[in-house]
Amino acid sequence: MLLVSFALAASPAPAAAVDLQRAVTAAAAQYSVPAPMLLAIGWEASHLNPEASSEYGGYGIFGLREGAAAPNLEAASALIETDPNRVMTDWRLSVRASAALLAEAARLSNGGTLPAATDLDAWWDAVRAFSDAHNPEVQDRYASYIFKMLRDGLELQTRW
Repeated sequence: MLLVSFALAASPAPAAAVDLQRAVTAAAAQYSVPAPMLLAIGWEASHLNPEASSEYGGYGIFGLREGAAAPNLEAASALIETDPNRVMTDWRLSVRASAALLAEAARLSNGGTLPAATDLDAWWDAVRAFSDAHNPEVQDRYASYIFKMLRDGLELQTRW
């Protein structure tokens, strides 16, 4: 059984944390993805930092990247019909785009059918695809880490 309750605590800006929680919940509902999974992926990518940029070229909370890498900024932007530059600079659009990208990965890995958001195990391959790894072992480690957070729970402390 997976524990899906996440506590989102913020320091020093509780209003920003509440806004993030609302944006994740809304995007998860819009694209029928598990909200706790979306939070776990964002935590792994940036510790939920909307201004994050990685040495690998990732932008924002989910580390969306330009070019052929996954999670792909252009593909995520196309799924929500928004310019990639706006997704790169507006964290709310990034949350929506990442939820849409996770849903698309789930459809592709489940024969075109989106699994129920409550059936977290059915999302394993979608999470693997979000990893940006080509090596199956690395994909499995990434998915294991995300699912460990979902199982064990996590009190998320944001830094913004």
